[in-house]
Order: sequence, then C-alpha cells, then structure tokens
Amino acid sequence: MRLAGQAKMGFYPTPLCVIEALRKILVIQGKTRYLDTCCGDGEPLSLLADGYEECSTYGIELDENRADVADGRLDAVLKCDSIFETHISRAAFGALLLNPPYDDETGDVDDNKIRVEARFLHQHFTYLAPKGVLIYIIPWSTVKKVKKFLIMRLENPAIFAFPGEEFDRFKQVVIMGQRPTGPFPEKVYKSNKDFWDAVTSVPVEDVQVHIPQVNSEEFYRCSYPVPVIDRNEKTFMFRSTRFDPDKAYVQVQNDGLTDSFLLETKIQTMSSLQPLTPLRNGHMAMLMASGMMNGMVGKGDRKFLIKGSVRKYQEETGYEDTEADDGDEKTKITVIERFEIIVRALDYQTQSFIDIK
Repeated sequence: MRLAGQAKMGFYPTPLCVIEALRKILVIQGKTRYLDTCCGDGEPLSLLADGYEECSTYGIELDENRADVADGRLDAVLKCDSIFETHISRAAFGALLLNPPYDDETGDVDDNKIRVEARFLHQHFTYLAPKGVLIYIIPWSTVKKVKKFLIMRLENPAIFAFPGEEFDRFKQVVIMGQRPTGPFPEKVYKSNKDFWDAVTSVPVEDVQVHIPQVNSEEFYRCSYPVPVIDRNEKTFMFRSTRFDPDKAYVQVQNDGLTDSFLLETKIQTMSSLQPLTPLRNGHMAMLMASGMMNGMVGKGDRKFLIKGSVRKYQEETGYEDTEADDGDEKTKITVIERFEIIVRALDYQTQSFIDIK
C-alpha cells in the first residue's frame, strides 16, 4: 500500500452518489439488518438505510476517530479489526456493504498469498443470510482475484463501473448479487462461469464501454430484494474481542457491580460489631493485631490513631553436626516460623508514636 493509503489506514470512502444510486435498487421487505465491515465514519451505510425504520445498521471500523463519528450515525459500531477481533453471528444480515482496503498480496509463502480485498470477501460473506444482498466495491484489477469465489457463491450476479470521473480515480466497480440458499445446480454454475469469464476478458481501458455504469439504464433495471431477518437479540451476536475501557466503565456503572463490590469490601468499624460478651484484653490484642481496630480510639483529648499488623519471620533455633554417607560433615539447622504482633499508635496529646510488640 502506498504511504498515503497507509496514513489513511486504507480508507477510501465510497462516493455518496454511488450509495444514493444503490439504495434505489434495494427493496426492503421487512425487518432486516445492514452490515458494513469497513464503515469509516458511517455515512455510506447510514445513507443506504436512510428512510427505512425497519433496517438496523451495524458497522466495524479500526480507526478510533472515524469509529466515534460512525457511532453517532449507526445503531451499533465495533471499534476493532474486522478480520481478527470480532465475534459476529453468521447468516444474520440482509445486506453487506463491503468496501475493503485495497492492498498488495500478503503472506509468507507465495502460494498462500491473497489480496486483502479477497480476504475480506471470504470471511465476511458468511455474515449474509440466504438471499442476502452483497454490495462489493473493489478495483477492476481485483475482479480476477475473486472470480472463482464469485462463480461458486454468488447468485444473480451483476457488475457496474463507477460513473465518469469516479472510475478514473481508482478504477472501481460495484459487484452485486445474493447469497444462494444451497449449492448451485450445474446449469446455474455454467451460467455464472460464462458471465464472469466474459467480464474478466474486458481490458481496463474498455471497462466504461463494455461494463454498464452505476446510474445507467441497465443499472436501474436491476432490483435486489433484501430478505427479512429474524431479529432475535437473544441469539444475535455482534461484539469485539478488543477490550474497550470506556464501554466497560459504563456497563459496570449500570449493572450495579460497583455498588456490590464496594459493599462487600467495605471495612467494618468496631461500632458495627456486637460481641455476645465483653471482650477480654487478649481479644482486644488480637483485634488490634489483625487490623480490625485500625482507626481512631479514645475519648476527649486522649485520642490515639491505631494501626495493627502481624509480621511473619523465620528464626534459627538449633544446630546439629552430622556426618554424610561420603564422610563429609554437614550442619543441620533447625528453623521455625514465628509471628510478631506490632501495634503502632499515634498519640495526639504528645504528638509521638508508641510501638507495642
């Protein structure tokens, strides 16, 4: 990817004139979901679903600033990598708007290298429900790279070139079609293959002549019905594996976990304890040593700030010389663990510390 593209994290937004044309050939039939896995600032997907209250919009964006803007435009936005950091329900969306980053092939072994645009298609196509509509925007040079995938998995395929000067910038095309409900019959497979063989035989300089453009008469003769999606939120999954501290803070504040934690960990004072019988001096010493009596004690001018603690240490209590099997003399040292109780008090009257051990 060129340096300018890297600075934008591969972000080249879909022209809104293309989105406006696309929304006119999509037919919303009821409650459904739209997904854009590279949603940018959310404006293209928001425009695509504009005016359809029954359509929920979902986006994924890696750039934090763009994701924050998209969050105000779409129903749900994940701020993460859409390839490696998501858990999303399969076959849960009626339409997929996919305008992925355009990049050179990646991978360690030549045989395993794949275009980034192809990787996005392979992984995200499964989010479409049967009969779900794919809107796939890629450079013309990538069409051959995804040809085999499209032949096997795209029903009612169509391809349109960006109009006029928009095509001249990045040589982009829009591929449309639907996810089939099952394997293709031989007849449909052959028809698909013939279609994509003819498409990929067109040289780039002749694309705008032989490939219909967005906004053309042939474009508007197409119609893609978006299937109704069962919007059962109990089974629907759309979340990121990346930890978002801001969302976690809001969730913790709203679910009562903070209040429960503070209540369970609150230090109890002596005034809240009600012993069954009066405490003896030994009991008082244990309470002070354990820290249960930390704090202010005393009356009037005679007040103390108490801090109790227990320190564990080891003490050598005996030595015994022994002879080993090899004749060498060894010394056996007996060590025991002891506990030292320390109570430190600050005397407010004398302004001095008192240590009791």
